[in-house]
Amino acid sequence: MNISALLLLVGLMGAACSPVISCPEGCSNSTYTYQYVKLVSDLHNNSVAPWELKEDKVPGREPEIISYAHCMGCINDMIVKTIYVQIYIYQTVGVGDNQLWCRCPFELAVGCTCLKK
Repeated sequence: MNISALLLLVGLMGAACSPVISCPEGCSNSTYTYQYVKLVSDLHNNSVAPWELKEDKVPGREPEIISYAHCMGCINDMIVKTIYVQIYIYQTVGVGDNQLWCRCPFELAVGCTCLKK
């Protein structure tokens, strides 16, 4: 057996032995695109439904750290509700050379509001 045939055989065996990876349900296979997000207001300090910003950190996710609103309550006798938007994050699936970027929906808390009881 010549060296070319041996290398081809080893490559085919490696491909056959590698587990097939796929994205979780609700996510799609994608190439990673850098996203830049910046806090541009200080409404969380001046609202009748104030909130604080907390961080959610998940290794293997892009962005790895996501800031989100955590509601602190309402003034007067009202009910606080969180305001959400849907964004997309990128999550890696697999290990080593057998990795895949998955584009997944993510519910992000962006603020809070007060409602009458």
